[in-house]
Amino acid sequence: MVRHADKVALFSDGAGTVQVLDPHDVMEPPAAPVWTAPQPHHGVAVPLADGGLFVSVGDSEGRSGAAIVDAQGNQLAANDQCPDLHGEATSGNGTVLAGCTDGVLLWKDGLPQNKVVDSVEPPQVPNEISGVGEVHAH
Repeated sequence: MVRHADKVALFSDGAGTVQVLDPHDVMEPPAAPVWTAPQPHHGVAVPLADGGLFVSVGDSEGRSGAAIVDAQGNQLAANDQCPDLHGEATSGNGTVLAGCTDGVLLWKDGLPQNKVVDSVEPPQVPNEISGVGEVHAH
């Protein structure tokens, strides 16, 4: 569940569907899904001010990046350079950040802008995952 742009997005990992609701009308049942991922995955959706969504891209094995879809569900932009995307943060100016195992993916105005690559060598611990797993903004 992600709140942004005065909406809340619910991503169903098992179905790969996204529902968007108005947090001021919590007594109303969520509307029908507004977008369905090509493949279900442990994902995220961020509602955008223009009615579109920032969504994770992935499959049952993991996430590889993110995409922007418009209010009709059409993909406008994508970036597949964010292995194991996990965690997101937004700002009031339309910026979305997403954590990757090798850094942070930065989106602005619906387009991938830059990737801040983690220059610190990850710990060499067997079977451990390292990377950015949570991002906060204010």
